[in-house]
Amino acid sequence: MLLPLLMSGNSYQKEIDSLNFLISTSISDTKKAELLTQSGLYYIESNNHTLALDYFLKALNLCNNEQQDSLKMICYNQISRIFFYQKNYTKSEYYNNLAFKLSKKNPLTEGDYNKRKGDAYASQLIHDSAQFYYAIAEKLYKKSKKTDSLRMASLYANLSITYYETDKVKSLEYAYAAKNYFGTYRDSKYYINQGNIGNFYKDIVRFSIYDSLSKLSAYIPSARKLCIQKGYTFILDAIALARESGNKTDEAYYTGILSELQEVDGDYKNALTNFKLYYEITDSVYSQDVKNELAEKESALEIEKKNQEIALKQIQLTSQKRLAIALITGMVLLSVIGILLYFLALNRKKNNIILNQLNKELSSANEIKAKLFGILSHDLRSPIANLITLLHLKKDGVFENKKDEQGYTNNVIQSAEQLLENMETLLLWSKGQMQNFQPNYHTISVSELFRYIERFFEHEKQISIQFSNPQNLEIFSDELFLQVIMQNLTSNAIKALKTTQEPVIKWSAIQTDEGIRIQISDNGPGMDEQKLKDLLTVNQTLSQKNGLGLQIVNDLTKVIHCTLNFSTAPGKGFTTVLLFDDKIEKQ
Repeated sequence: MLLPLLMSGNSYQKEIDSLNFLISTSISDTKKAELLTQSGLYYIESNNHTLALDYFLKALNLCNNEQQDSLKMICYNQISRIFFYQKNYTKSEYYNNLAFKLSKKNPLTEGDYNKRKGDAYASQLIHDSAQFYYAIAEKLYKKSKKTDSLRMASLYANLSITYYETDKVKSLEYAYAAKNYFGTYRDSKYYINQGNIGNFYKDIVRFSIYDSLSKLSAYIPSARKLCIQKGYTFILDAIALARESGNKTDEAYYTGILSELQEVDGDYKNALTNFKLYYEITDSVYSQDVKNELAEKESALEIEKKNQEIALKQIQLTSQKRLAIALITGMVLLSVIGILLYFLALNRKKNNIILNQLNKELSSANEIKAKLFGILSHDLRSPIANLITLLHLKKDGVFENKKDEQGYTNNVIQSAEQLLENMETLLLWSKGQMQNFQPNYHTISVSELFRYIERFFEHEKQISIQFSNPQNLEIFSDELFLQVIMQNLTSNAIKALKTTQEPVIKWSAIQTDEGIRIQISDNGPGMDEQKLKDLLTVNQTLSQKNGLGLQIVNDLTKVIHCTLNFSTAPGKGFTTVLLFDDKIEKQ
């Protein structure tokens, strides 16, 4: 804790020497800052502003954390006070604001802040503004439970000055109120107030207004001589106390007031002597060298503060760069992980789509197989049953004549041939459903395929089957697959033409820009698009008579990468197109 400044001027140097010894032996920065601040306060009271500023600046350089804010606040307050004494009110207010920012906001500190603002305006003779801030400070002091008599004494002493030109009675009463609050204290504010009271008595004698004012205040005697005596008493007391404290500024000022009082009293010799002394002391205090030294020390503080700020900003910048690098690295890693997760999800989605499609195709194939084998009991068993019946009839001699026997035999033979055709188709289709089965690709003559179909259906005498291959084309595919596909398409066309007059089936092959186009068309009844769609889906009940051939053809063309298209309409026949890409190379 800082000690109160109650000792005389002769004790200041002893105290400062003692403090300097303690500063040199102290280890703690906080303790050193406290001792430096105490020394600065002693130098202010002895009117040595240069050394006072030096000590306060050294104390500030040791205050680097929030726990030392109270010390920093005292230093800023006292530096503000030094510049106030030097009449540099701009810098004084600047440091006053710094101190207020560090203070704990309460009525006492807010009162001090407003009083210092009032002091600045009072020193610039802006008395109405000074009175405004003094009034605020007075209310805050009276509100605070910690307000001491010295604060009230200083406030009323300064308030007295602001009313000196406009209301001398109020000015004197405030000055005496301050004197009462000072009590036994004898610091600089006390003797300033004493000197101001002495100056008041000097002026009322000079302007001969003491008699009229004595009626308004008990502090004003009506006799001229009594007013002069009171003036000497207060002014001499002020000069003695200022000299004792080493405050040359105040000593010079009140020496000048004494000179004016002696002039009023008619003591011109002493008045001249004191007037010369006033100027000598004033020149020593306000010399340019002192002002330059104060400016240099403040500049040193500003430079040191700037250097500390630069060092701190460099540390912060380095830390920010490291943090930025860490954040960027983290963001890059998160981005990479996010991208990987995205592509994994995308790939999983694609695989799920493919898997779902394969599941649908597998389900469709299973349904076809289930329905296919469901009809085998009828389509395969019926011809065999007819053959067995024929053999039994021959054995039992049931036929009445050769013609009936021949007709039934022909029907059985036709059923057996159809059975053989279906068995070959089903066996090949089943082979195509086996895992890892691959077609046997090679070059095939289209004319040979047409001759195979012509030989296979040579017993169909009632239907005209025509073939056209003007370019003698060749294709690269699996011959067995193509034979079964073309055989089924021809068989379907024959069935469709049972009730057609002058039935005709046309097979043709032609080279196009898209590839080799092999086409079968008939002049049968045709069908609508919905019926065709039903025949090509698994929802249709399968049998040899209503679409088994088309579904098998559809499966086999997919295996050999052949494009299958249909064209039909009711009453306009049925056309099937097989399109082969002639750019397919041999595997």
